[in-house]
Amino acid sequence: MRKGRLDYRMGIGYYVQMMARMAAAVLLAEWPAGGACWAEGSSPSTQPPVQQTGGGEGGLKGEVWLVSTREATWETALEEAVQTIHYWRLQSPEKWEAVEGDVFFSRMASATPTVIYIHGNRADSAAAIEQAWVIYQGVCDAGGDRRFRLVIWSWPAERISARALTDLRFKAARSDVEAYLLAWHLKRADSSAPILLVGYSFGARVITGALHLLGGGRIMGRSLNDADSGSDSGSKGRFRAVLVASAIGNDWLLPGGRHDRALFPLEKMLVTVNCADPALRWYRGLERCDSPALGRTGPVLVNGSDSLRDKVESISVVDSVGKQHDCRAYLLAPELQARLPVYLFGPGKTAKGP
Repeated sequence: MRKGRLDYRMGIGYYVQMMARMAAAVLLAEWPAGGACWAEGSSPSTQPPVQQTGGGEGGLKGEVWLVSTREATWETALEEAVQTIHYWRLQSPEKWEAVEGDVFFSRMASATPTVIYIHGNRADSAAAIEQAWVIYQGVCDAGGDRRFRLVIWSWPAERISARALTDLRFKAARSDVEAYLLAWHLKRADSSAPILLVGYSFGARVITGALHLLGGGRIMGRSLNDADSGSDSGSKGRFRAVLVASAIGNDWLLPGGRHDRALFPLEKMLVTVNCADPALRWYRGLERCDSPALGRTGPVLVNGSDSLRDKVESISVVDSVGKQHDCRAYLLAPELQARLPVYLFGPGKTAKGP
């Protein structure tokens, strides 16, 4: 395998293949056929669609950015992929402006709390923005006049194969590429303000993978130091994470787990748990010998997992979301909406007013 490139070949037994096909069929059956959160686009668009704010005095209450990795192809070397990323700033409710990466990073260095939203599978650029806007409006309502920044991480997650299992495995592998790209960005985000990472489904896998890399781990046999990182020192960011309907194994964060260094650079993490999610029920059939989904069971606590106990909070959303794997239902869950501003601004700082 060439350095920095993906290998999607997976040699597994007949039984595991059949289980994975069943899982893929159930996962696709549970996804809505369309709509804001699961819109299925054609080829990725360079120009992001305009998103109406839908509130306030017709203006924006915080900075809104879009980082698009949709032009980084499957076979792009990781060092080359960072050169194909596009950056956009929402100048008004009707206008996006393309900017250079240096402009984005200079703004990220300011002491403004930041939310970075990473969507899940089968979301085009319009769906990514619409999903992020649920978070944006919720934080605006809870934060009052407090300023914050929203960054929408838009990655190529449209369905690319008629074969469900093939599509899901490609997206799982692509999540690892996105983890590297996200970590590359977070390492440069030299801000003293909190950075809250919010990920849905495969987006949660992107987040824990990026944090694992920041903590000194390796993904796809590579670490951040294997490529030019632009800095000799590790990130000084104040990272927090919210994992929604997490499509990772419930033991990945444990010592020896796939992302066992993810908690090292992290201040705290919130995990939604929904034991009734029908799609996450079949997650363990997606990859060989995988554990149940974190978003369905919550984290596993064993001896030596003190960092999980200290840093990870779990909340049940089964009463609000129920038997569905729907992005909007999760993001609008009252239990989650109440915790998002606390994780961004801190306790006691979410009441409206100055």
